[in-house]
Amino acid sequence: MIKNAIDIGSRPMGQSLWIGKPAGIVSVAAGAAGGVRAADHLRTVCSGAFINMPTASFAANVGGIYNGVISENGEIASEPVKSMLAGFINSYTDFVSKF
Repeated sequence: MIKNAIDIGSRPMGQSLWIGKPAGIVSVAAGAAGGVRAADHLRTVCSGAFINMPTASFAANVGGIYNGVISENGEIASEPVKSMLAGFINSYTDFVSKF
């Protein structure tokens, strides 16, 4: 779904709404492997010729929805994951400041 939204915003050719807008990727999946693959694919899509978004070379991949990482209320229940996301936000802030 997100790829379709990005594609629509990139039309008509040469008038992409995304050109030059920095992108950061955060994935949430049942396990870490699925999120990593999705993030890699989205990074490829964002850096393509028609989209042309500078994309952070790092991503935050949160896995283990069923292992207590995310509570039933949708809150992050894991201190290591909270710390990892805080690090991602700080790094992404530095990345965006270059644009």
